[in-house]
Amino acid sequence: MNPEYQKHGRYFAQTPPGLEELAVEELAEIGAVEPRAGYRALAFEADKATLYRINLRTRLCTHVLAPLLTFDCHSDKYLHRTAMQKIDWDSLMDVDGTLGGASVTGSGQFLTGTGDASGLKLEIIGGATGDRGSVVFGRGIADQIFSLLDGYLGTDNLIDARTDGINNRIDDINDSRETLARRMASLEARYLKQFSALDALLGQMQATSSYLTSQLAALPGAYKPKTS
Repeated sequence: MNPEYQKHGRYFAQTPPGLEELAVEELAEIGAVEPRAGYRALAFEADKATLYRINLRTRLCTHVLAPLLTFDCHSDKYLHRTAMQKIDWDSLMDVDGTLGGASVTGSGQFLTGTGDASGLKLEIIGGATGDRGSVVFGRGIADQIFSLLDGYLGTDNLIDARTDGINNRIDDINDSRETLARRMASLEARYLKQFSALDALLGQMQATSSYLTSQLAALPGAYKPKTS
């Protein structure tokens, strides 16, 4: 979310009733751009440096507010619904920053390191922005052991990779065995078919031989061996 005050540099200051015009003059002297009086308040524009000066030097303004969103409002229910739906409160409430140029995760007043700064958690106190100084830290033997074990036991670790490789080889072997079994079954079926055809042909040849033998024996003058 990009709040209204960040896009346009517009702010809103509260002042006691009757002091609005004096507050306009005061903010103009401090450096505010086009201060405009309203009821118990005034609107103005300012850069960050001028805004800091106003907060430090003003004597007539009780609060300086940064507008988040501008919209037409006709009821308290509409105000609440619009504020809840259109304003990303989490992004406004969480601190933001970097560690050594690397992005970090902000949650409330805490920054949690990622990547090389993983495990580092800083509490940000105060509202000033910019460089907060240097942080020096080192990783102990326990962290090194944890990193080593994580290489063997963590996500995409060596043991899982080796196990996956072995399982893939087992799957390949099972596929080869299934392919071989199908080929053997097909070969067995072909041999059985050929054997059945040969057996039927042999039976036909034996029947033909018996028929020819009986026909030859019935011819006149055919030799018939004597039986004793």
